[in-house]
Formats: sequence, structure tokens, C-alpha cells
Amino acid sequence: MPLAKVSVDDPLGMHLRMAFSLADLCSRRKCAVRVGFGGLWADGKELTDVLGLGVESGETITLETSGPGAEDALEELKKFFAPPAKTP
Repeated sequence: MPLAKVSVDDPLGMHLRMAFSLADLCSRRKCAVRVGFGGLWADGKELTDVLGLGVESGETITLETSGPGAEDALEELKKFFAPPAKTP
């Protein structure tokens, strides 16, 4: 199962809008997506599960994908959490 650790850099942490966007992105994939934080795991497709983790700004989460298209899904999720490119 592909795994990645990513930082939640939004100043508000994993807030409602971010969690909704993450759940929406995960729901468009056939593979399973799990989000780990603080010894707990959440179904990435379930908004309330993701919010329930209580991830604050600057904390690191683990993303795990399994099933059809797992590697591609993980790459897309890493891009979702990547900080925006800085422009001069």
C-alpha cells in the first residue's frame, strides 16, 4: 500500500473547506484512501472522519491508498497538500 507523509500548512489546519475538498477528491477515486494522525485513521472519503482527526496547522498526516489506481491517487493527494508555488 502506497504511503506518504504530508504537512497541513493551512493556518487554520484541517478546516471544513479543506476537509470537504479532500473528501471530494478521494471520493472521485476507486481506491481506498486512509488519513492517519495521532494514532487514529480516518476514511478519506468521509468528511466527518477527516474532521474528527483534529489536525492543526503545521502538523503531519499520513496518507495511505490501496486498490485500483492507488499510486496515481497518492500522487494527486500529495499535490493537494503541496504548498502553492511562490511567485516573485
